[in-house]
Amino acid sequence: MNNTFFVPNSISKFEGVVKKLKDDLIELTTSTVPEEEVKAYVEKALDQYIVNSHNPKMFFWQLISPDSVPSEERVEYVYKPTYYMTAILMYAVLHYESVRSIDGILNVVCGAMTACTGRRFKGHGYYSHDGVIDTLAIMKQGQAFDFMEKYPELNKEFYCLLNEACNDNKQLTIENVWKKANQSKVSTALGRMTKSEYN
Repeated sequence: MNNTFFVPNSISKFEGVVKKLKDDLIELTTSTVPEEEVKAYVEKALDQYIVNSHNPKMFFWQLISPDSVPSEERVEYVYKPTYYMTAILMYAVLHYESVRSIDGILNVVCGAMTACTGRRFKGHGYYSHDGVIDTLAIMKQGQAFDFMEKYPELNKEFYCLLNEACNDNKQLTIENVWKKANQSKVSTALGRMTKSEYN
């Protein structure tokens, strides 16, 4: 597992960077990654975030300035990489003692969590609810509820939003804003979005 996060000089390469973060999260949570690799990954991540200029409590792993792009690109290339990295950090802190010993690690996780609340987990435009489902799946993969229970005072804003999104999305299948074609996808995803699944 190697941290290759970087900001490409072409937007056409952004999707590859986001996909690599997704793959990293899957590898970390579904296989046995040597502790020294995880620690090195996290230490590098702590040098890669950007402090938001409007809210210095928000730490983003962004590929583009959020002030210069429409909402679709802001979701895909500012928020989504931050969601993945936040999930990676939470899981690493939970499962690797050497990561927990990194100076300032919880402060960075807290800043990442605050950044994640910026859009309330929503996607862009008509697909805002799809974005919530996708974000909850990422947080589930990173064992967000386990993290919340271990560090209950770290970021209550993030925790409240996580609980609220979980509870709200149990009702998404009956909302008229959904196209019929999306119903099976939503039903399948929502079946997994219970707190017991996070534990």
